[in-house]
Amino acid sequence: MKNNTTGSSVKLPLVWQNKIDKIVGAVVEEFGYDDESQVWERSKVPHRCWARWIAWFHMKKIGMSIPQISRYSKRDYGAVMHGLSRFYFELGSNRVFSAMSDSVSSSVNDQA
Repeated sequence: MKNNTTGSSVKLPLVWQNKIDKIVGAVVEEFGYDDESQVWERSKVPHRCWARWIAWFHMKKIGMSIPQISRYSKRDYGAVMHGLSRFYFELGSNRVFSAMSDSVSSSVNDQA
């Protein structure tokens, strides 16, 4: 899971980096990816977007700002804002997405 090809050049407090590792690890596991790079790859395929949106939601939840999230994931501010907006929409309207998000939340909270 330590194949971090995205946020390696971004300096974050150690406590955030540890939490991000847990978040991304839970997303990788839930979506059945081989490594972290698959979470951040540029794709508009729904399940790839869902993985990013769920990771971004949890990053926001631990206190990261939108600019910090966008720098970490190498996406622009607008992409992160749109992704978080879609996260909330999908959470309320898509049972599969909601179940996957709940599973990641449970994994992150269990590892805390």
